[in-house]
Amino acid sequence: RTGTVHVVTVVPPPGVMMASLQPTGSFALVQQSELLWQAHHEHGAKVVADAAELLSGEGLTVETHVLDGDIGPKLLDFAQGHEVGMIAVGSRGEGAFKAFFLGSVARRMLAYADVSVLVVRDREDCPPEEAARRLMAKSKLNVVVATDGSVGSGAALDALAVCGEKAYATGVAACAEPLCILPPGMDPVEFAKTYGYDHAEAERIVEEAKKRLEPLCDTVVGVARLAKPSDLLESLARKHDGDLIVMGATRQGFVERFLIGSVSYEVATSAPCAVLVVRPEK
Repeated sequence: RTGTVHVVTVVPPPGVMMASLQPTGSFALVQQSELLWQAHHEHGAKVVADAAELLSGEGLTVETHVLDGDIGPKLLDFAQGHEVGMIAVGSRGEGAFKAFFLGSVARRMLAYADVSVLVVRDREDCPPEEAARRLMAKSKLNVVVATDGSVGSGAALDALAVCGEKAYATGVAACAEPLCILPPGMDPVEFAKTYGYDHAEAERIVEEAKKRLEPLCDTVVGVARLAKPSDLLESLARKHDGDLIVMGATRQGFVERFLIGSVSYEVATSAPCAVLVVRPEK
């Protein structure tokens, strides 16, 4: 293990905190805001210190940081300034900010970060502490990887290969075929030929992905199915007790960026496990 793990928390600006305070006189409001800001700083310092202690116990080099400002932009600026290789965020925050944490922070990371993003989710069937205990007890993880033959999905497979041979229990290669709509005036016979080509291509892509997964997993499964990508990935993660969904991302333009943000956000919002969105190296 090399490199440094930066444990970062961001304290929102006083204006955001003031929204949660009871109306009162202006001077008292300023005092309340300052006290609340100090309390958040103290709590943030404890949170990163506790995380650092846990990670250091695993042999990692750790640095802690308590920042001030708008959470999303601060994290993006920090990641760029420290040239990190991956950003890991939870699927929800703490306290008053819990409800909109994924929308305001994780989605921003997924859409705009120049590096891979790991969104960690709680399991649906148990508390976070129990989920962590179960995960630590596993010798190997079950992974679901989205594949479509693109550079991004190739990067997702490369990311899995970093852990070496037979690092995973079950590996599922999933390709969601395009949802077809018969264009007005198109001959149904020609449409059937087009769909047949799409299905054959999806199966070919899955077979190629399975070949890459075979050295990495004890068991390999391939699925090519007509489905919405997020629905397919989520259903396969539930079926195979997935611990991690891995999907690639390649940003080349506004439309592609929008689609990447949409699919990865949908998966990160409702998946039953953690989701890793891998950015190909430039």
